[in-house]
Formats: sequence, C-alpha cells, structure tokens
Amino acid sequence: MNLPDVSSPERLVATLVRPHEPAELLRDAADLLQKRIGHKLFTILLVCANREDTVRVYSDNLDAYPVNRLKRMGVTAWGDRVIHSGESWIGRNDADIAWAFPDHELIRLLGLASALSVPVMFDGKCLAVLNLQHEANWYRDDHIPMARQLAPFLIPDLLRLERATGAMPSIH
Repeated sequence: MNLPDVSSPERLVATLVRPHEPAELLRDAADLLQKRIGHKLFTILLVCANREDTVRVYSDNLDAYPVNRLKRMGVTAWGDRVIHSGESWIGRNDADIAWAFPDHELIRLLGLASALSVPVMFDGKCLAVLNLQHEANWYRDDHIPMARQLAPFLIPDLLRLERATGAMPSIH
C-alpha cells in the first residue's frame, strides 16, 4: 500500500481508515509533529477517570519513558491548566519544566528544556495530552494550532487504548 507522505495529515487518515494497531497511528502522529513542529521527545498521556492520574500510552523514548506507567499530573498546577481547563501550555526553559513536571531532573538529563503540552479534547473533557519536548525556547505560540489540528485524528485510537488499559478516562 502506498501511504501519503509522513508530513501530511493524509497519512493519519490513510492509517485511521484501514485496520491498524493504535501504536501505528500514534507513531504516524509523532512523525507528523516532528516534521511540522519538531521534538526530541514525544509522549502521550491518557487521563484516568480520577482526573488525578495519567497513563503513558505512547513514547518515542521507551528507555526513559516506558508506556503503561502512571504519572500523577492532575493534581499539579500544570494539570489544572492542561487537564482540567483544557488549555495548551508552553514551557520555554528549565524553570518552566521544573514548575510543570515532577520528573524535571530526568528531562534535564535528556538535554530537554522546553515543552509543548496540548490536550486532546473529546466530549468537553481532556481525554489525553500530547507532550512534545525539545531544547530551550524551541516552542512558539503558533505551534499550538498545528498540534491541536492533529489531536482529533487520535481520538478513536485513544479510546481503544483506554479500553485496553482500563484507564477509563472521565468521559465514561
């Protein structure tokens, strides 16, 4: 099968409409975001029903950030903004990363110092969060709409992963 170029959203559509595993679509999303925005680390956190925990369902660095691991993010100031209010967030430097992420030391060890967090909204609630990380001052405000436009393509597979992991986000 001839797939559209990885830098095109048509690649996501082509994957979505044929039989596939969720990891394949999420990898295509990672590739598209890499081409359009850039990242040195990309993870997706599925929001659990308790709205306090998240479970990592995708990572392009499995050694540092394995999947199927809980991360308590809903109780943080970052969680208030991204998970509970559904707002995107940009961290531009080490201080911002330390404010947002309890694992900021590991992030720093990986040479990362900026982040873009974009909620995947469904039925009025945050289903998951796309997290892109890069060197300091990489992300700009105009990156947010690029990532937000991609997010709805991921909803069907995120719902499949929610059922498979038992994470049961609050949409149920």
